[in-house]
Amino acid sequence: MTAPEPSAVVACRKCGRPVAFAADYCPKCGCPDPSGRRSALVGATVFGALLAGVLTGIYAWLLSEQWARLEEKCASLPPNHLMHDAPWETAIGFGIAVFLAAWVVTVAILAHLIKPAAARR
Repeated sequence: MTAPEPSAVVACRKCGRPVAFAADYCPKCGCPDPSGRRSALVGATVFGALLAGVLTGIYAWLLSEQWARLEEKCASLPPNHLMHDAPWETAIGFGIAVFLAAWVVTVAILAHLIKPAAARR
């Protein structure tokens, strides 16, 4: 994610006066975060974590339907293979990867979409 240009101007969310997108306070009313960028990023992070949790839950449910197959596959691997007799470790590793990938992608997309139009130039 790149920082917006310093010349990007948005309306203050409290008083409506034009203010720089990256401004910490509105010069007229003193409103903190007048563009709402910090609030939007926090919201995107929380929503991304919730969506990633849901997707990880779906992954766990789908895996539970095929658990016997995964155990059999891990048991049939050669003894020197990393996944030999390690279905739990494999499932947890992939679950963490699903959660992190879903979270990062969701936050990146939302952070881009919720920026004011002036900051996207």
